[in-house]
Amino acid sequence: MPIYPDDFLDEQRKMRLDIQRLFTSINSKQPYGKVEFGPLIVGRVGNRMITMNPDGATNPEIWLDPDGTGANPTRISAQAGSGGTANLVLQSGSSGGVSSRLTLAYNEVSMESGSGGFAFWGSSEARFGYSTNNYFQFGASICQHIGQWNDVGGSLPSTAGLLWGSITIGGSATSGTINYPANMASNIGPSIGLRHGNPAADFYWSISASSTSGVTVVWSKAGSVALYIAASRH
Repeated sequence: MPIYPDDFLDEQRKMRLDIQRLFTSINSKQPYGKVEFGPLIVGRVGNRMITMNPDGATNPEIWLDPDGTGANPTRISAQAGSGGTANLVLQSGSSGGVSSRLTLAYNEVSMESGSGGFAFWGSSEARFGYSTNNYFQFGASICQHIGQWNDVGGSLPSTAGLLWGSITIGGSATSGTINYPANMASNIGPSIGLRHGNPAADFYWSISASSTSGVTVVWSKAGSVALYIAASRH
């Protein structure tokens, strides 16, 4: 026959009360910890840190600080967008005064290098280029380039795919050569336009030589001319 200690009933009652308190605590406790005041810092100053700041500079932000100084963090923030949307913004550190940015908004994505380069994908168009002066624009049915091409007399590499430009030849010449900026890496197919200094001149002209280093044009009536080139490397 089992022998029970004298305080067995007391211990049993105590255990029941403990179990009751445990289930009461589980059912009444908040599902997550809540910090009413910020920022909340995880890590140590002078080491790697994560700072969660619901107020931020202008929006809720999370700072990822690689050295714990707070001087050059990467930032994750939520920004209010148009129509009640919320945009996710990822911004690199600003060491040297330049920071890159990735923005995920409703129906569009944009990336900025901080120094001018950008890419944008929207609901009706996409753009890629450098600043608002030089970029490609793609729509549902059209593609166009906004900006300027480097002149054939510039510092283009030998692997350049397109060559554009013009030269003028004064005096009473009957030939001229457009030299490429480098000895091109493969064959060049030039298209040439010629404008004679005497608009009334009756003359003919043709390409007399073409190589990977330049193209030569001759014309039948001596005079000053302007030569225009649009060439592709193939």
